[in-house]
Amino acid sequence: MKFGMREKLRWLKIRVLGPFQRIGHKLKYAAQRFVIKTVEKHSNVNASISNSSDAATVGLLLSVLGARRKSEVFQTPLLQTIPIKDYLLMSHPRVDFFYHRPLDLAETPWMLKGNYESSVSAWICSNICREDRVLILGGGQGYHALSVAKQLESEGQLLVLARPSEDQEVFELNFRTNRLTAFVQLQLVQIDDNAILSKELCDAIHRFAPSKILVDHRQCVDLDLAIMNGFEFSKVFVVECGEVTHYYKDSCIERSSLTRKVA
Repeated sequence: MKFGMREKLRWLKIRVLGPFQRIGHKLKYAAQRFVIKTVEKHSNVNASISNSSDAATVGLLLSVLGARRKSEVFQTPLLQTIPIKDYLLMSHPRVDFFYHRPLDLAETPWMLKGNYESSVSAWICSNICREDRVLILGGGQGYHALSVAKQLESEGQLLVLARPSEDQEVFELNFRTNRLTAFVQLQLVQIDDNAILSKELCDAIHRFAPSKILVDHRQCVDLDLAIMNGFEFSKVFVVECGEVTHYYKDSCIERSSLTRKVA
């Protein structure tokens, strides 16, 4: 088969330049990998930017980092809601799993959407420190208690004081599923009399010495919060209508900007 002059030149170019092009591709890939590893190793590089030239350099590095192949980027898949027996297994903003008993038709859609009482979740992230000792009065199914336990991790302590209810089983299941049972104490008050409940609460506060007390108003509607006025070391907060309010010793509840969101 005879080739024309143009085809011959093209064939000659491929034979001569092909090896150099392959070497160039390998060098480019090696340079990209070096930049990616450098940026990942020094993730706080933005804090050291001092002038515009440094900013341009860092911008270039981050652009190369963002151009990595999709196969090199790991993304945790979102958990789809799965019905299991009487529960719905769904995602949670702070832990991996959450079992929900869909009895309250008003709150269930927000949980399915992943936006249930987001102001409370944001407040927990902003105001609960890892070394805190937190007492939660009324835990429900454990939605916010899980966020507190995750925030404390292994340094703080969490005590949940609640009356026996149908939520106890799913509460314990949620902590067991997320392997957080070592970070929480669940104490059940076996009585319904409000005066006895107040005494049990006072005893628990004296023993546990919490740095913060979080009261779920839905679980403690009939509780007189004035009994907490004598505890100088505690800060009392109330979860009500999807917001966190601050309880002061003059029996006044102030709805303030405590529910600031986390970026």
